[in-house]
Amino acid sequence: MPRHIVRMAKRRTAWESASTDELIQAEFLDRHGGLDLRPSVYVFEAHDVQAKHELVVRLRAEHAVSLMKSPNAAGPHVDFKGVTPRPPEFSEGTTRFSLANRVHHEVVLDDQAELHAMLSAARADLANRLLPVSRDEVLDYAGARLAAEDPEWVAVLNEGSKPEWKKLVDKHWAAKAHPQ
Repeated sequence: MPRHIVRMAKRRTAWESASTDELIQAEFLDRHGGLDLRPSVYVFEAHDVQAKHELVVRLRAEHAVSLMKSPNAAGPHVDFKGVTPRPPEFSEGTTRFSLANRVHHEVVLDDQAELHAMLSAARADLANRLLPVSRDEVLDYAGARLAAEDPEWVAVLNEGSKPEWKKLVDKHWAAKAHPQ
């Protein structure tokens, strides 16, 4: 099965039009403004394009609900398979979900030149690496997990610390149930 190394985008960054240096400034700075030479990725195997997309939607939803105020779209996400200078190292994630934590890794880079080379290589084949995930797909996934009474999703969305998420998921599912 093919192994994928997926970076969840932090912002709506135009990978197609931004320069590599602009991407570094938008996507690869740590919370203190320094260069992130250990960017987080999710490493997983998927047997076909549909399975890969479903896993990216799931990981995006789990990542976003754990770490973001609302599911407003970031992305697109990018598969770094074949362009990292060395295999990513396991680094247990900090999400509220076992799968996302289990497949979380970091790409360990020596310097800005390695980061620049990795991004340039990914951008050279960007059409085959972009993994768009819509806000609706994230809300569909979250609502389906709540409807299935998934214990991880029920705990996160019903505990009260994610009111914007809960409101958006409920509103999204109500609209799907009663289209106008």
